Amino acid sequence: MDIRDRYISALITGNEWVINQEWGLTELATIMLNANHTKKEISSINTLNGLAVNGNNSSSQQYKIGVIQLQGVMITEDQSCGPTGIRTIRNELYKFYSDSNISGILIEANTGGGQASAAKMLNSAIIDRNKPVVVHAQMLASGGIWGTINVDEIIGDVGSTFGSVGAYTSIDKEMVKNYLNTIDDIYADQSSDKNKDIREYFLGNKEPLQQSVNKLADDFIKLVKPKLKGTNEEIAKVLKGGMFDSNFSLKTGLINRVGTRNLAINRVIQNIKYYKNDKL
Repeated sequence: MDIRDRYISALITGNEWVINQEWGLTELATIMLNANHTKKEISSINTLNGLAVNGNNSSSQQYKIGVIQLQGVMITEDQSCGPTGIRTIRNELYKFYSDSNISGILIEANTGGGQASAAKMLNSAIIDRNKPVVVHAQMLASGGIWGTINVDEIIGDVGSTFGSVGAYTSIDKEMVKNYLNTIDDIYADQSSDKNKDIREYFLGNKEPLQQSVNKLADDFIKLVKPKLKGTNEEIAKVLKGGMFDSNFSLKTGLINRVGTRNLAINRVIQNIKYYKNDKL
């Protein structure tokens, strides 16, 4: 059944249709003939044949694995002309957690990171998992590392890159000038510390904002460092925020394996046995 037949079938039966983002909104709009009625989804459910391992015995068994796309800039909320928000991805994860027909989850990632709040939201949702979650990534950087560091395994594709452990913020200086020339903020006498970092920056003092960025970087480092291995020099190199190829990332523990999507799928299946049946 091709994509058009599947969609028409879903309309007729009233069943929820979960699509893969790779098909794209343009194609869906063509199918629908009215883009306003298109429901944007970010996941696909693939039925995969796997090998169920129980002690020394093996048996052929079919699994359903939920697939989620983590692509582009990580933003907390959906963008109308931009990336899918992490809140939507988080909600899809929880749907898969509660679906007894789904045995495991594969996250296909290609992201350079984004908002710290988005990374924290994804990380929290992954910690809550009740079934295996494995990442297969072309690029996983900054917030992508923070958000997925607690999955069961991270598989780096051949030629993929990883890292950018750290934090920064960007401020448009022309915007600041315009703001100061046109806006007058009146704070309550009782609210002297409200928005203190940016208020100090407006006054020419970068130190409070610098300390906030430093604190965020410290939190990131504390999250990642226990996962790392190798020499002290290699670990320190990772924590300085550089980007690394898959071989160095594997050596230092940023990722667990190097391989293709099929390997990642097999790792989801193999990790199923570590989760109790009453959690599936």
